Amino acid sequence: MSFILGLLVAMVGAAIGLAAARLFVTVRPAERDAAPAAAIGLAGAIGFLLLFQNVLVHDALWYYGYLRSAIVQGDLDLYDEFVLRNPHGMYLPPPEAPLFHLGTSILQAPLALLVRPLALLLGRAGIVPGGDGYGPLETFAAAFASMLLAIGGIALTHRLACRVTTAGASAVAQVTLLFASPLAFFAFVWPGYPHPATVFLAALFLLLWSVEGERRPFLLGLIGGALALVHPQDIVYLALPALDAINDATVRARGGGGRAALGSLLRSGARLAAGALLGFAPQLAAWRATSGRFLPHVYGEIGDPFRWGQPAFVEVLLSAYNGLLTWTPLCGLALAGLFLLRRGQARLFRGLAIVFALEWWAIASYGYWWGGASFGARYFLSAWPVLGVGLAAAAGWLQRRIGLRAAGVLAAPFVYWNLLLMAQFRLEWIPHNHPPDLGEVLRRQLLDAPRALISGLCGPFRWNRVSFLENLRAAAQSGDGWRAVGTLCLFGTLALVIILWAMALAGVAPAGAAVAHGFVARLRVAAARNATLAAATAAVVATIAILSVAHGLGSERVIRAAGSLPLHLPSSRVATLLVGPPGEESGPAGPTAVAARLPTRPPEGSPKHLDLVSFLHNGETRRQGETVAWLRALGPGCGDAAFPVRAGIETAETAPGRFEIDGAMRHEMPPPLQSWWQDDRSARHYWGHAYLASWSLPAACEPQRIVLNAGSGAGELEVRSLVVAAAEPRP
Repeated sequence: MSFILGLLVAMVGAAIGLAAARLFVTVRPAERDAAPAAAIGLAGAIGFLLLFQNVLVHDALWYYGYLRSAIVQGDLDLYDEFVLRNPHGMYLPPPEAPLFHLGTSILQAPLALLVRPLALLLGRAGIVPGGDGYGPLETFAAAFASMLLAIGGIALTHRLACRVTTAGASAVAQVTLLFASPLAFFAFVWPGYPHPATVFLAALFLLLWSVEGERRPFLLGLIGGALALVHPQDIVYLALPALDAINDATVRARGGGGRAALGSLLRSGARLAAGALLGFAPQLAAWRATSGRFLPHVYGEIGDPFRWGQPAFVEVLLSAYNGLLTWTPLCGLALAGLFLLRRGQARLFRGLAIVFALEWWAIASYGYWWGGASFGARYFLSAWPVLGVGLAAAAGWLQRRIGLRAAGVLAAPFVYWNLLLMAQFRLEWIPHNHPPDLGEVLRRQLLDAPRALISGLCGPFRWNRVSFLENLRAAAQSGDGWRAVGTLCLFGTLALVIILWAMALAGVAPAGAAVAHGFVARLRVAAARNATLAAATAAVVATIAILSVAHGLGSERVIRAAGSLPLHLPSSRVATLLVGPPGEESGPAGPTAVAARLPTRPPEGSPKHLDLVSFLHNGETRRQGETVAWLRALGPGCGDAAFPVRAGIETAETAPGRFEIDGAMRHEMPPPLQSWWQDDRSARHYWGHAYLASWSLPAACEPQRIVLNAGSGAGELEVRSLVVAAAEPRP
């Protein structure tokens, strides 16, 4: 498909959608008030059905590790999450490094806890892998919760924007900004990042702060502390109530009440600080329990400090490397729209401008301002509600001059452009961790990306494995009609949940649903009366929960770990893994893999163990208990330590559910350590697994090399992780 044809399709689609919305409210005028919020929910449901992936990658997997460790193991040891299940060490923090931000995990926890009993039940029944925290239902709970937070934040932003423009103009603006910004990517394609949680809390904060004449410093402090719990830079939102308190005191002092003004300022400041401290208390508790400090320099310890005196103000906006305006040009219009608020909404304009300016400074000062392997300027999602209100004001201005339908059609190219960039990024035509060639990006955008976009949405899924479409296709290929019906019912129900969630947070309900109207009304009253108490209770419960599971980091247990993995070990081959000091290179004449000694030591005389994560490749037909390989630890004090890797005991076939090996597999399947959805042609729609084998080592053993000697037979062994660790975490 050509770029021009795709652009025309996008614009015609926008025109049809807006015409359908207008026809709907004409036929059913009672729904006029609810229709814009329903449209936002419908847009979220469409994104869920056509873009949502049940995956947790990169930073999302890191944050989920905290949640999984707390729920499944009842601690924050993280040895299992960051070492055994992470052979490349991408998310393994340095020993004794403080925990990163826990806000995302805490906000995902309610849905994760709700789903866990079902995952355990289905896992034990052998219906769906699960129960270990990495089953599809368990990861889906975290990913779906993340997406709901993003859509909830959009609905709250819409609620705020309706104070400055029409509901129709706001709905068009919010839907456009969702799909024309990085939020679509981090809500649907890579869910689980902190950004959806930030959008939700930031929109809630601004909605409460914007109420004229109502000062709620303690509640705003709580939400500001929660924002910092998700992303520390977002503490800047607290500048707004702080400036309000100063302004109120100044006005009172000018009226002659100097002492009263000072007292009012101190009381407001104390309430704001107390709320912020309570909102951030779960993080403080976790840091104190795991690192011994209340305020460690987390970013500095991972090598990405803030440089407040050397901000990259221009680059962060205009660089080809994830610049805000370069990647999301619609944000330029949103920023311009903010200035439309100067006269009629002066306080709101000043507040939004201050938040954006402070976020801009914070992001530009970060040593990693481009966001690493990021799609677009993801850090600016912290200011998404600011941009949403600005774009809504601009949409209202256009509505008065050219009409809402024309404004929506003009917005469609921005959405189309962003979707093309998403396809390029997922295909890695845009590099993930270094500056792109802007000319090459533009060339592909015009020539190659349109075809790739269609392929990812409704073809062979080259760039996006959509959860709904993948399950539907699997049902169709299986020939099971009931499975297809079940898939449609399940995802249809979830889509309806998304729509109702958006409407509830936008403060509306369907016109014909008396029960829903009553519920929304009661919810408003309860929120007005008990919001502060509920938020404070949630913060206290979260802090207590963190204190009950924070016992130290599992990374402190690691003595040595093999790198350059995974390792494929064919039959009758020998591989040597060097587990000594860094700096030695692997090659044909040297060790197969090189590893670094981590700078921690267990207590003297502490028992050690050797953990191996592996599986047998597809087509393996070993007998139960047959030795696939021998593993030997060589080094001072290790003696003749040798361990068998046996089929059905220490390792097993990775995809025993494939019909190609039905009846041919002769060994049992031990409990898997890792499970994943197979993607290759021979094993499509089957689960792959990896298995853990663990052996005790003599306390005096100092392994220098691990030798793997594969026996004869068909197939090969794949080693995913090999770690020498202390048996228990250090006190």
